[in-house]
Amino acid sequence: MTDITQPTPSEHLKKLDCLIGTWDISGGAIGQVRYEWMEGGFFLIQHVDLDNSGHKSSGIEIIGHEQ
Repeated sequence: MTDITQPTPSEHLKKLDCLIGTWDISGGAIGQVRYEWMEGGFFLIQHVDLDNSGHKSSGIEIIGHEQ
């Protein structure tokens, strides 16, 4: 009988857990950056909403390992 092991999130990636939440940004640009785990904990999603002197930018970044 073969023992099938379920994959688990990277321990290196779990060190980023301290980023979870919403962060207010000030300085050259103002706005918010929000971090949350994707279901399963394999990827961290960064949501960005900033205003830099009237130039608004928003986006996401996916942080993790493909394999």
